[in-house]
Amino acid sequence: MARALELHNYVGHLIRRAEQVHTALWYRHVSREITSQQFAVLNALSREPGIDQRTLARLTSLDRSTVNHMVRRLTEQRYVTQCGTRRTADAPY
Repeated sequence: MARALELHNYVGHLIRRAEQVHTALWYRHVSREITSQQFAVLNALSREPGIDQRTLARLTSLDRSTVNHMVRRLTEQRYVTQCGTRRTADAPY
């Protein structure tokens, strides 16, 4: 039978645990309504209103599909509104 691994020696396990701790602390001390990634999106939009999705993704180190999903959800929750009349993948927010 193979020996059990010492998970605390593996960086992937430690990263996953750090993310779990971060999420718990964020929920307890910052917000129960928005995630830290959503906060990054809102902060970038606050600093640069009207930016397109590609720029928003770059500024937040998120991929465009994640940003698209987040902005859609933040729009539904009325945290952001879309500016202009274009309805394309790179519509400004």
